[in-house]
Amino acid sequence: MSEEKKEKKKLIELCEIVERGLEPDDGSEPTSYYEFTVNPTKGQFVVTYCGCITKDLIKLIDAIEIASIEMTTPELKVTIHLSSGGGNTKYSIMFVKYMKGLQKSGRAKFTVIASTNCCSAATYILCAADCSFIYSHTQFVIHSNVTILDTAGAKKCIADYNRRYAKMYSARGNYSTKDFLELLNDPTKDYIFTPEAALAAGLINLIL
Repeated sequence: MSEEKKEKKKLIELCEIVERGLEPDDGSEPTSYYEFTVNPTKGQFVVTYCGCITKDLIKLIDAIEIASIEMTTPELKVTIHLSSGGGNTKYSIMFVKYMKGLQKSGRAKFTVIASTNCCSAATYILCAADCSFIYSHTQFVIHSNVTILDTAGAKKCIADYNRRYAKMYSARGNYSTKDFLELLNDPTKDYIFTPEAALAAGLINLIL
C-alpha cells in the first residue's frame, strides 16, 4: 500500500461514518441567537452564537466592525462561543472571508470555542480561527454541501463549496485537501469526529 493510501486510510479511520439523513422540512425558517459583550480598553469582543448559520452573521460582522473602530488597542481579540448544527453555506463562507481579511490586516485575532455541537457550515468557521477549541462532549461533523437543485450550475457551486471547505480543513489539519475532499465529495455520508479524533486530524488546537 502506498504512503498516500495509508494516510487516506488513517483519516477515514479517525471518524465514524454514517448514512446521511434528510433534514426534516416543516416549512419554518432556520433560527439563530447571539449576544455579545465588548471591552474597548482591553480590545475584547466576546460573542455567544447558537443555532443555525444564518444571515444573522451579517449583523455580527457589523457589531465586530463597530467594536474594532471603538477599541483602544491595536488589535481586537474576538472570542466566539459557537453551538451550531450547521446552516447556510454562503453565510459561513462570507463570514470566514471577513475573518480572514481582519486576520491578514492584523486588525483582529479569532478564537472559536465550540460547545454541544459543531457541524457542517459551523466547522468552516471553527477551522478559520487563529485558535479553535472544542469541549470533551462536543460533536464535530463534516459532510458534503448539498442543494435541492439538480442542475449543472448547482452541482458546480457545490463542488466549489466542498473545495473551499477541504482547503480550510487541510490548512489547519494534518491531511491534504485531496484527503478531505474525498470525504466531502460523498453526499450520502456524515463523518462524525470525536473531540480526540478532531484533535488527531489537526482540525482543532485543544480539547477543553
